[in-house]
Parts: sequence; structure tokens; C-alpha cells
Amino acid sequence: MLAEFLRRGLFTKHIAKMRKIYASRLVALDEALRKHMPEDTRWTRPEGGMCLWLELPPGFDASELLIHVKERGVLFAPGRYFYVQGPLPNTLRLGFASLDEKQIARGVTTLAELLKVEMRKRQRGVRRAERSRVALV
Repeated sequence: MLAEFLRRGLFTKHIAKMRKIYASRLVALDEALRKHMPEDTRWTRPEGGMCLWLELPPGFDASELLIHVKERGVLFAPGRYFYVQGPLPNTLRLGFASLDEKQIARGVTTLAELLKVEMRKRQRGVRRAERSRVALV
């Protein structure tokens, strides 16, 4: 069966079709990230593969964020699992191969919204800490 698939040239057609599909999904992911992610978020658009590497603003832990987005149906792989030494907790890997463009947009929107909520909480905490400081001179 596989030999016949190859002999008829169907594998070549399949590869061409899948490259277009994955390229479209990568474009959707990149556009959603550009539209929704906070300014301090960085990512590397891959030349190949089906995953994108994302770096959250400094001080964030992707594993902690995963707990919250998972409750909303979004999954990613925390970056710490991809380091041999010195893992960066604010990194993560987003896969896009099995998702259509709408699912990608929804997932990025959810991830970005939760990240922004956490950023606002941190800013409020900093402001409260600054207000509570009293100079004793």
C-alpha cells in the first residue's frame, strides 16, 4: 500500500499540501502573537518545524502560567524541559501542527489575556509596596 502511494507520486503531493497548511498555521500564530502579546514578549519564528519558541517578560514562570491557561483549554510546553542546564523559566514552546487557524487565534488570545492580567497584578503589587514605604528620618 505504501509502495503504491509512493509510486503514484501521492506522497509528493501530500508533502506539498501539508507544507501549505503548516505555513498558513505559522502565519496565523505569528499574526496572533503580534496582535495580542504584551510588548516585552519575544518569539522566534521558525524556519522549519511545527513549534514556535516564546519568551515571556522577565520574572514570569511558564509552568505557573500553564496551570491557569490549561483551565481554559490552552496547552503549551514549558521551556524548562528543553534545557540541559540553566533552564529559563520564562520560556515556552507553542506547537501549531494540530490546530487550525481559529484554534490558534483563540489560544493565543487566551494566553495573552492571562499574561496581561498577571502583569497588571504585579504592577498593582509594586505600586502598593511603593506607597507603603515610609521614610523614617
